[in-house]
Amino acid sequence: MRFILFSLLFIGSVFTTRGQFAGWFTYDTTNSAIPSNIVTALEVDHENSIWVGTQDGLARFQDFFNWTIFNTSNSALPDNRVTALRQAPDLTIWIGTQNGLAVLSGNSFTVYNTSNSPLTSNAITAVAFEGSKAWITTDGGGFYGFDGTTWQVFNSASTGFNIQVCYDVAVDPLGNKWIASLSNGLLKVTGNVVTAFTPQNSQIPFSFVRSVAVENDTTIWLGMGFTDNDSALVKFNGTFDFQVFSALNSEGIAFRNVWDILVTAEGEKWICTNDLDYGAILYNDTVFTNFNAFTSGLPYNRVYSVAKDTANVWLGTLRGLAVYNVNNAFLSSQEVKPLLTSAPFPNPAISQISIPWNNGVHQARVGIYGTDGRLMMYRTLNDISEGLSTLDISFLAPGLYMASVQSGGRASYFKFIKQ
Repeated sequence: MRFILFSLLFIGSVFTTRGQFAGWFTYDTTNSAIPSNIVTALEVDHENSIWVGTQDGLARFQDFFNWTIFNTSNSALPDNRVTALRQAPDLTIWIGTQNGLAVLSGNSFTVYNTSNSPLTSNAITAVAFEGSKAWITTDGGGFYGFDGTTWQVFNSASTGFNIQVCYDVAVDPLGNKWIASLSNGLLKVTGNVVTAFTPQNSQIPFSFVRSVAVENDTTIWLGMGFTDNDSALVKFNGTFDFQVFSALNSEGIAFRNVWDILVTAEGEKWICTNDLDYGAILYNDTVFTNFNAFTSGLPYNRVYSVAKDTANVWLGTLRGLAVYNVNNAFLSSQEVKPLLTSAPFPNPAISQISIPWNNGVHQARVGIYGTDGRLMMYRTLNDISEGLSTLDISFLAPGLYMASVQSGGRASYFKFIKQ
């Protein structure tokens, strides 16, 4: 069958594009007013507007077209590097930045930092709410509870745990706070009591917890680690049982560097990986579905944040804000550009061949096959820049070859002669 397929491709046109993804669109600096393509935080407010935190400012996005931009030049936002977003029960927007915490009420900002509050680090990593009380994690200063008047401080000095670096916080229905820490595992806060779950005193597999999400009072989801050796997706029952998901039991998906987890109202889990291979993963308690830059409309596999409005899933990536809804006619009707602007060149080629990419292609997979269908070369291309990739083909014997390129759920094919 493979031989028949490649024989047909060799007989066919020199340069073809096949496939189209449905229900995806990406907003970036080339087609929208988004301040930066690096989208680090997302929140959906009570009006179904999308709040977008980037590395160059904050945006409120409404009705797929209307953008309102906040930055240090036009507002009291303390820093353009936005790291966390959460709407409070009183409808204010809490904004974590690299230089303090900002609370937006109407058009007015209130800023908290190390100079006017008990915060000992201005690097805010996450915000969650227990009723009207905010829980705030930081990189370098532990974590805090703040009811608008009184601060509770939890750091290494006050708890006895090494918890200066905390990445995420979630609150369960019973009011327990769950904190993701860099080196002291998972922290549980009940009242003023802090309990640490570490590899030394529990079944938790690693000490580095990057993200945490609550499904219910007996199901806590954890994103752990950074590398193959310390990464996993973990389901915790809140007391002692840690169920570990890894490439061995999750359809080959390695949950490396999980930056964000969203549990939807339907019970689906969206898992964001800051990883060049896997992108975003959807889990419905039965099947894992991988959405990546090669087989879907996701623009890039480094995914930092996720949110869901009444119908659409929004994903913040290194290359823009992606929105997904396979049933959304607006998204499915957007023009899909071909992967390549023209046929790769030179052809015939001696030692190198260049692939001219269309705008919006940031990652791709390339396979080169002989006339008998054998795979001669396979490459994953990351951080495609200047719209051009050059491949070394000097090792190939002279002859005719077929190449396939894959990105964004689409594939293109071309033939070339190696001299």
